[in-house]
Amino acid sequence: MKNYFAFLITLLGLQQIACKKVSSQTIEVSGDSLSKNTKIHIENPQKNSVFFQYFSVVDEASIPYEKELIKDTLTFQQQLPISLVTTDISLNKFIHHTFIINRGEHIFLKKENNLTVATVKGSEIRNNELAFYPAMASVLGNYEGIYVPIPFQKDSPVLRLTKIQKIYKDRCVFFEKYATKHPVSNEFKDKTLKAFYYRQYSDFLYLYIEKDSRKNIFNGMTNILQFIDRMRIDDSACDIPEYANAIQAKTFYLAPTDIPLETYKFAESYFSGTSKDLALYEIIKFSVGNNDSSIDKMTENYLKTDNNSVLTDEIKKYSRMSKSIDREKKSTIANALLYDYKTQKEVVWNDLLMNTNKKLIYIDFWASWCGPCIKEFPTTLKLLSEYQSKDIKFVFISQDKNQNNWEKAIESKRIGREANYLLASGEQSKILKHFKINSIPRYMLIGKDGKVINADAPRPSDHKIRELFDELLKK
Repeated sequence: MKNYFAFLITLLGLQQIACKKVSSQTIEVSGDSLSKNTKIHIENPQKNSVFFQYFSVVDEASIPYEKELIKDTLTFQQQLPISLVTTDISLNKFIHHTFIINRGEHIFLKKENNLTVATVKGSEIRNNELAFYPAMASVLGNYEGIYVPIPFQKDSPVLRLTKIQKIYKDRCVFFEKYATKHPVSNEFKDKTLKAFYYRQYSDFLYLYIEKDSRKNIFNGMTNILQFIDRMRIDDSACDIPEYANAIQAKTFYLAPTDIPLETYKFAESYFSGTSKDLALYEIIKFSVGNNDSSIDKMTENYLKTDNNSVLTDEIKKYSRMSKSIDREKKSTIANALLYDYKTQKEVVWNDLLMNTNKKLIYIDFWASWCGPCIKEFPTTLKLLSEYQSKDIKFVFISQDKNQNNWEKAIESKRIGREANYLLASGEQSKILKHFKINSIPRYMLIGKDGKVINADAPRPSDHKIRELFDELLKK
């Protein structure tokens, strides 16, 4: 179970943020208050690199946006407020700026002195809010990002808590001074101060959530035990990522066992209201990440009782994957399940192979979290463009465990027009096992007759792939 909890600890830092020197560009984040869609328009006349990630309570950190285009537009669905975190370099230091984006806003990001700033049109108060986190970072340091580790890991628990509580107080004091000079809305004040409050709990508790780590560790430490006990449960904070992290950390700290199903039962009795829904959701989400066998029981229980539509939609995706795993255990490779991005329905491996219209099939096995996979995409798309009029079909198959991450990667990497599938049972897929796909990216070439020509074909960046295509197309 150590890998299970090691994965939890990564929550406090955004993963895979690429960092290079960047300069002048303008980015517009826009949406529609009546729509789920948010758009990011990028204007980058100097073709400098642009880097950012975004996340919310239900969305894990997106894959890093990393492009050098003059203009670009991203569209994604946004059901909850998101945190967009940019990466800049100043005086040889990495600077992360956080911008809280509400649904339906039109936000403009641009570079000033190599640092990212955000503005809206026609609202001084909203501009003050967008400028807050960068202003705080300039005084107190980065708030979040891959270069913001769990604080004070080498200190004793008592000293860690003292330092973490001081950071919390410093942030609150900075906010009050900032808001005095730069008026902000009551809602922004409420959400921000709550974020600071719950951040201290996740910062402190994430080091002690493994059973071996937490056993009797705070015996006699009255201040720490009182601190943990005082953590407020607040249903109005359920759209704040820091609250979700704190709820998750406290749940795993207090749970009497590391067994996910037992932890789920504990959370079910300990919490109430929307906070209970959130706690149960977090347990299910990371049980999926750990391929736990009790996912089906937890998702079925959750869907019987939860009324939160946003979380319910997410749980339904996990439930579908759990059922796919069970079905696939009884199937052959021919009936291995995939989830079609365009139709939102399941298909089987054999149908994918035979639905070729007498074309070669070049399959790209990838995942949104796989850096080398993402780096191959520009070359893949170039190869696709060269052979799009030929009898070759390009197919992308992801082994993502998180369907949201998969869908967002498809959108951001411009492969939505192609044939995209998600392995319905994730890393448990018989396709991976049958072809011994233990690492990605991996490429496969299927003949016009639906039979595998090469189960480990050359990459798009390998010149040999063109030679192979040209040779096979002559036949």
